[in-house]
Amino acid sequence: MIHIIEQDLFNNEAQAYWQCCNCFNRMYNGVAAGFRKLYPEAVQADNKTIEGDKSKFGKYSVAHAKNGKYIYNLYGQYHYGTDTRKLNYEALYTAMESALTDCISKKIRSIAIPFQLGCGLAGGNWNIVYIMIQEIFKNFDGDVYICKLKS
Repeated sequence: MIHIIEQDLFNNEAQAYWQCCNCFNRMYNGVAAGFRKLYPEAVQADNKTIEGDKSKFGKYSVAHAKNGKYIYNLYGQYHYGTDTRKLNYEALYTAMESALTDCISKKIRSIAIPFQLGCGLAGGNWNIVYIMIQEIFKNFDGDVYICKLKS
């Protein structure tokens, strides 16, 4: 079941966190900066991939953090920047599908996602991304927490 909640993503007790990433091993802004600070394992997983490698577009890397959580870096945007929309909906969808398959294989039953995944600096449209999330998780027998900061 999908729950949209007012909570800092990093305070959620989910077993896994998902974030949208670019393919250039940059995690300096937006939600990624929080992952960089709190989960250096996510940066290490990202840095094990080749910077700018087009083959990781639409895929993911995953880290198992010291606190037991899994951090999924979803490569839904090829490049970074805010001059134009960088989010590629098909790539994000494919990465989410694959990450969910991996979560299920690890018996993960709770996943936390930032509100407006891929819609901040990457420039995506939340209405589109949310429909994608609903489709991806329609048969998931667990909980998905879309974490929205309190205004």
